[in-house]
Amino acid sequence: MGLFDFLFRRNPTADWRETVASTAVDITGCQVMGKGFRSRTADFAGLGPASKWPAKNGCGMLVYPPKGLQLDFEYDQFVGVTITLLRLPYEQDPAAKTFQGRLTRAGTPLQFGAGASEAEIVEAFSSPHARDEDDEETILKYEFGNVVLEFELFKAQGLGVINVFCEGDVKPL
Repeated sequence: MGLFDFLFRRNPTADWRETVASTAVDITGCQVMGKGFRSRTADFAGLGPASKWPAKNGCGMLVYPPKGLQLDFEYDQFVGVTITLLRLPYEQDPAAKTFQGRLTRAGTPLQFGAGASEAEIVEAFSSPHARDEDDEETILKYEFGNVVLEFELFKAQGLGVINVFCEGDVKPL
């Protein structure tokens, strides 16, 4: 982010040209477009301009409501992604859409998608490391090394959101 972007609150991603026709996310590798943990914010320029971007210190997120994606950063290093598969009841942004990209697990396409049941996810990933349930949703949590994967299943609709994040030290560059 340049000084003038900061002073005039200009979107520092405004000049990014969208060059990716279909966004690929490998959920067990915590990779978006082949870029993984600790990749720099600018490495995701191919997604085009974001509606929200990290603060000057590089902490925050790149938000792409029309793509159903949110990429999280700490100190200008990629640490996680949220993939929206179903229109969320609390979503306020009229431009928000669901993820239309390609979801893979270690390079192999997932055999389920939006609205999947808990049984389908357990069949594909085995029993979760943790399971949390309340009146509105069930969260299934899996761990693959330093990658944490959470499936959010809404009671009436099934799988709605996938959160993928990496655990580990992220220090300022």
